[in-house]
Amino acid sequence: MRRQRRYDESLRIYDRALKLDPQNAKCFQSRGELFTEIKRTEDAFRDFDRALAINPKYRDPLWAKGFTYLMIGEFDKGWDLYDYRFEQSNKQTGELKTTKPRWTPAHVTDPVLVWSEQGIGDELFFAQWLGRAHEIGREVVVAADSRLIAAYARSFQNVRFLDKAALIPESLYGSHLPLGSLPKALRDLGIDWRTNKKIPYLRDDARHTTSLKNKLARNGKRICGITWRSARPELGPEKSLTLAELLPLLQLPGYTFVNLQYGDTAQELAKFRADTGIDIVTHPEIDNFKNLNHHISLVAACDELVLACNATAHVAGAMGRRAHLLTPRGKSLIWYWANRNENRSLWYPSIELFDQSEQFSWQSSIDRIAAKLST
Repeated sequence: MRRQRRYDESLRIYDRALKLDPQNAKCFQSRGELFTEIKRTEDAFRDFDRALAINPKYRDPLWAKGFTYLMIGEFDKGWDLYDYRFEQSNKQTGELKTTKPRWTPAHVTDPVLVWSEQGIGDELFFAQWLGRAHEIGREVVVAADSRLIAAYARSFQNVRFLDKAALIPESLYGSHLPLGSLPKALRDLGIDWRTNKKIPYLRDDARHTTSLKNKLARNGKRICGITWRSARPELGPEKSLTLAELLPLLQLPGYTFVNLQYGDTAQELAKFRADTGIDIVTHPEIDNFKNLNHHISLVAACDELVLACNATAHVAGAMGRRAHLLTPRGKSLIWYWANRNENRSLWYPSIELFDQSEQFSWQSSIDRIAAKLST
């Protein structure tokens, strides 16, 4: 029922369950997560604390508290609990297999390995602190997704990048730190992690970007890049939409629409062209999933961007590119998209956020974006 956003019914079920079993820590934990979704944060924290009082060894409430703090912008409290992502019951990643210790401020004289433990989108988000990574150790090696290394090498000095899929020799580092823990590490050294606001922090290959822009230019039309899907297994469906739903946007005159969507889109685009007569341009030499270095240039070549909440949104934000982001509601709204200055991303000021309606519909968001692009 939570997935269907039938929150009142879900709350009644949790209430009945807790009346029958008032020592059910997992039920308090789940109800607390629901309270976070509907922005009843005081109730959420109360339920997380009840779950911990029942079972002090239960780690999910600690992770959920941290997530909730991050959602509401209490970042220092959130960072303090963010490492519990490694201990939650449905954790998506594990600790680095190494004999070397986890970094603490006492290891600032070490060579340090910073390792990416999350997907491309989260890695790009936390990369905004890589420009200061050299402050946590004598030398810093970053184990990153191989598809991003070329762009990182252009963008960041004083750090060395290696493929995170390879075995990193322990002789290269004395301590290690997950990338998602970097802002907390900077804070623990007394460094203001909020001073990371240098946008852009990701650089494209300017020569390749210019070449792509020249190839995509058609009869003076503006170039608008689009994505419409997220592949994230649990949350992706609620963050995704169809090309048919984008039709009011794709019918706008004066634009060449360019496919930035990763994955196999050929059949989907061919059917859409047959049904509507609208051609969404796919660059034949760029694989938006495998070749992120070229994908970054393709994003930079666009005048406008209309994006689902996926990794391309982080590419756009990290480069300071103007983008219109279709943001979901409920559990699928990741905390960093909840942080905003009015209708703009707190982290990526070039991104304007267009929230989905309560009715699971993207229509009002797409209509508002189409109206903006028409002016």
